[in-house]
Amino acid sequence: MPRHTSFYLFVCVLFAVHSTAQSVTHRWSFNSTGASANGTVIPDAISAAPCVIVGTGAIRTGTALILPGTTIGNVAATGISAYLDLPNGIVSSKTNMTLEIWATIVASRTWQRVFDFGRMDITGSGGGEINNTSGAPGGSASSDNLMLAAQRADVINDQRLAARLDGGTEVGVNNTTATTLNTQYHYVATFQAGVGANPTTGGRFTWYRNGTLIGSFDTNFRLNQIEDVNNWLGRSQYTGDSNSNITYNEVRLYDYALT
Repeated sequence: MPRHTSFYLFVCVLFAVHSTAQSVTHRWSFNSTGASANGTVIPDAISAAPCVIVGTGAIRTGTALILPGTTIGNVAATGISAYLDLPNGIVSSKTNMTLEIWATIVASRTWQRVFDFGRMDITGSGGGEINNTSGAPGGSASSDNLMLAAQRADVINDQRLAARLDGGTEVGVNNTTATTLNTQYHYVATFQAGVGANPTTGGRFTWYRNGTLIGSFDTNFRLNQIEDVNNWLGRSQYTGDSNSNITYNEVRLYDYALT
């Protein structure tokens, strides 16, 4: 066999092993214009798992998606300020995870989220799930969630990373990191199972901004225990919180924890 053929086969095998072991599982980009109304579907470049714009006022610029942050969460889908609804199960299907987001905070909003994955503590046929045909959910909090608040309460320079399971006590970490409005930041959040204070039952939830470690805490549960039927960008599982006035450029999800 010629030498160049052997080398080619070696490279192909090496690439195949690397790419299937740990990989980007989902990638949503916002580099198009057009319809941005309630129910608009945005494809996943990696797999058949599109996300959906829910609510009103979203704008696609050709390079980004802008969410207006004009209402709280206790509004029906036909009138709520727009947010992104990612597919169910993208969290609970993983052992370890990285969420990577390029986003810009446009203006101050009370408790606005970069992301909030889980379900609300409401009962009924939806089991806590809200979609683009749902009515106002009423006063509600999370039952399960993993969330990053870009703004803790009304202070733009304060943030919170938190998690909750089955309506139990929320655990998390508060941070203070100066935020400049209308400036794009690179957000990364990871969950790594089997480490931290509860290695046999839980893991560690960590977040970074622009490559700098900002905060982390340990959970006593893992991703497969979370009922992630509301996987949201720009909306909170707590209906009294404001939806986000934020711009998203790209979102990626990995099935391992980046360092």
